[in-house]
Amino acid sequence: RGASAELGEVRGRLPLLQGALDRSEAELAERRARCEALEAEAEALRGERDELASRLACEEAARREEGQEAAASIAELKEINAQLCGHRNAKQKIQYLLKVKQDNEILRGERRKLESLLTSLLAAPPSGDGAASLRDRYARAEAALSRV
Repeated sequence: RGASAELGEVRGRLPLLQGALDRSEAELAERRARCEALEAEAEALRGERDELASRLACEEAARREEGQEAAASIAELKEINAQLCGHRNAKQKIQYLLKVKQDNEILRGERRKLESLLTSLLAAPPSGDGAASLRDRYARAEAALSRV
C-alpha cells in the first residue's frame, strides 16, 4: 500500500504540476516573443543609428570642407587686401601711414602760405591802371606759387 499511496499522491499532484508547467511554458513563450520583439526593435534602432551616424559623418565632412574653403578664402582676401593697401605687414603699413601724415602736414602748411599770399595780394591797393595792376598782381601770385 505504500507504493500505491505514493502513486496516488503523485497522480493527485500531477494536474497541479501540469498546470504549473503549462503556465511556465506560456510565460516562457511570452518572454520569448517579447525578447524577439525587443531584438527586432533593437535591430531597427541600430539601423537608424547607423544611418544617422553616416549622415552625421557626411555633414561633418561637408562642414570641415566648408571651413577649409572659408579659411582659404580668408587667406586669399587678406592677400588681396595687402596688395590693395600696398603693404604685406603691419610695420610697413605704420611707416606708410606716418609718411602720409607728414606729407599731409607739409601740404597743409603750403596751403596756409598760399592762402596768406592770396589774401595779401587781394588786399593790396591797386596801383595805377586797373587792368595793368590786375596783371601785376596775377604775375606776382604766379611767381609766388612757383617758388613754393
